[in-house]
Amino acid sequence: MITVSSAEPSVSAFEFKHRDIIIRLTYFMAIAFYFFDSRMLATREARWLGSHFAVLSLSEWLRAVLFAAAVLTGLGALVRTWGTSYLRGEVMRDKRLHTERLLTDGPFGYSRNPIYFGNFLMALGIGAMLSLSGFIFLLVATVAFLIRLSVREETVLAWTFGPAFEAYRARVPGLIPALTPQIPAGDSRQDWSGAFQAELLVWIIVCAELVYSIALNRYLLWTMIACAFLPGLLRRLWTPKPQASAH
Repeated sequence: MITVSSAEPSVSAFEFKHRDIIIRLTYFMAIAFYFFDSRMLATREARWLGSHFAVLSLSEWLRAVLFAAAVLTGLGALVRTWGTSYLRGEVMRDKRLHTERLLTDGPFGYSRNPIYFGNFLMALGIGAMLSLSGFIFLLVATVAFLIRLSVREETVLAWTFGPAFEAYRARVPGLIPALTPQIPAGDSRQDWSGAFQAELLVWIIVCAELVYSIALNRYLLWTMIACAFLPGLLRRLWTPKPQASAH
C-alpha cells in the first residue's frame, strides 16, 4: 500500500472517506421527492407507451418498463461486481484510497472508472421507480459525486504511477467504456466470491426491482430494499475494532 500524504489532493477527501454513506443518503433524498411529486417515472413512461402503442394494457406496459429498468440495474450491478472481482471486496469497503497497483485488467481495460459506470447504470435503472423530480435529482447528484471521486483518485494515481498512468489515461476512456479493451491486460487475479459478497446490497436491490416488476407491490419493494441495507449494517456492528497496542 502506497500512502500519499503531503501530495494528497484536498478535493473530495471527505467524500471519498464517507462515499458509501453519501451515496445511500443521495438515494434516500431522491426517494423523499415523493412527498411533493407522487407519480412514479415508470408510470409516466407506461402511460406514454400505452397512448402510442395500444398492444399492451397500462399494467402490462408498467411491468415491461419496470422489467427493463431492473435489467439495466442488473447490468450496472454486474459491471460493479466485475470490477470488484479485480479490486477485491476489502478494498471496495475501505475508507482509504489504495494505490499499490495500476489495474488494467477486465473492465479497467474498457474504462478507467468501470465501477462508477456501473453506479451510473444503476441510477438510471433505479430511477424508474422514483418520481420524475427524484430521478433528475438522483442522476445529477450521482454524476457530480462520481466526477469528484474520480478526480481525487486519478490525481493520486497520476502522482503515484507517473508516466504509466498518463499512458493509461491517454488510451482508456474515463467513464463511458470503449467497445473493446484499449490496453493489454495485466496479471491480476479475480475473486468472484468476494466480489459478490461485497456487492450483495446491489444484487438484493436488483432482485427487489425484478419482484416489483411482477407483483407491482410497493410495500414488498421497499421492504426488500430496506433489507438490502442490513448486511452493511451488520458488518459494521460485528467488525471488531483494532485493539490499542500497549507501550
